[in-house]
Amino acid sequence: MKVILLVAACLAITSCSSTKLQYNKMSDEEISIYNSTVQLWDRVICVTDVRAGSHIPKRRCETLREMRDGSARGADSINVASYGSNAIFR
Repeated sequence: MKVILLVAACLAITSCSSTKLQYNKMSDEEISIYNSTVQLWDRVICVTDVRAGSHIPKRRCETLREMRDGSARGADSINVASYGSNAIFR
């Protein structure tokens, strides 16, 4: 009986801990309303683009913070790849 209660409590806690919004499923109007309630770096930007290896345009929505961090990781990857020579990004 205690084991069942413990498992149920763990499931309840883990299901409530995931609060990340799914921006890709929000309409443009919902995103606009959301953006009016948050700080600058938490605002969501949606871009429709074609990724490498595909000809199908997809809508990709991220916060400005996520975009900034992704760009920094990409620049770091390029700098690591060019180790020993002049870095592309400084």
